[in-house]
Amino acid sequence: MVSPLNLVRKLVKRPTVPRRGIIIALVLVCVFSVAIIIRAFPAKYGFFLNEFDPYYDYKAANFIVTSFDNSWKSGGGGFPGLLNYFSWTDTTTWFPEGRQVAQTSQDGLHFAGALLYIFFRNVFGLQTTL
Repeated sequence: MVSPLNLVRKLVKRPTVPRRGIIIALVLVCVFSVAIIIRAFPAKYGFFLNEFDPYYDYKAANFIVTSFDNSWKSGGGGFPGLLNYFSWTDTTTWFPEGRQVAQTSQDGLHFAGALLYIFFRNVFGLQTTL
């Protein structure tokens, strides 16, 4: 006589999931989790007026380019001008104490825009505005 448990085991097969499917699912869960955490991070500090960020990003990139050019003209080779960004206190944004730009901004965007502009201007001779 066949027991009911053995009968159920014969009728219902254990599903097989390939490892590739499991890895893809885990990667997607990790990516979505990181995306949600990054997206929710500004909520920690409240809602700020942030629609003028492109103007400020332009201002910071322009500061880097201007510092680079001034350092290049004075014989410093341009590199010390890039380092001026890390000691820059912008007193026109948060009055009266100013804002430590390198500590409170996304440096990568400012440097990417400024360095790409300097590269294309100096290497390819592209004459355009920042």
